[in-house]
Amino acid sequence: METKILNPIDAVKTEIERLFDDAVAGLFVGKPIPIGKLTDAGRAYLQHLSGEQMKPDVDFVLNPSDLVHIYNRHFGDKEQDKRNIPLTKDDIRNIVDVAAKPDKILFQKEEKQQRKTFIFLKSTAFGTYNLLEVYADKRGNLTAKTFYKTKKGVSQRVMYFSTLHFTSETDGATLNVGTNIPQILEFKNLPKG
Repeated sequence: METKILNPIDAVKTEIERLFDDAVAGLFVGKPIPIGKLTDAGRAYLQHLSGEQMKPDVDFVLNPSDLVHIYNRHFGDKEQDKRNIPLTKDDIRNIVDVAAKPDKILFQKEEKQQRKTFIFLKSTAFGTYNLLEVYADKRGNLTAKTFYKTKKGVSQRVMYFSTLHFTSETDGATLNVGTNIPQILEFKNLPKG
């Protein structure tokens, strides 16, 4: 029998799907697992967008509790928001594409909770992927806090996030001003667990 060799991105997608399944089943608990790293160009872009200085090596990590949140709130028949499209396993695998090469990125900073959030948006055939990543977990990494798919297009989501009424302690959403977003993440070989 011939063994099919996956390209590196497909291997990462398969690992993300496995981690998602394991988190939902209670087999992936505890510490987050790094999936990739910010590229130099990605770090420079996010620093420029946010005005925040980032450490030299920033990991993109998946936390089991965040994956369970995505499952409980946005996967299949669990999606209750009529403005959203329920996620499928293919969508979970596409977290890689959204994180690595989004169409638009927004940034918001909430001083009270000391949370710095990047919102990565990417078009799909039926709407927009929304990946909310929080920078500066305790180790200064990006963590995928939630992921969902809306029926609205990217431009409509940008307008929505841009017009939210934030508290006075929030700087609000800042749009990327350029249209040429670099490759944000590079992926490494993942440990099999």
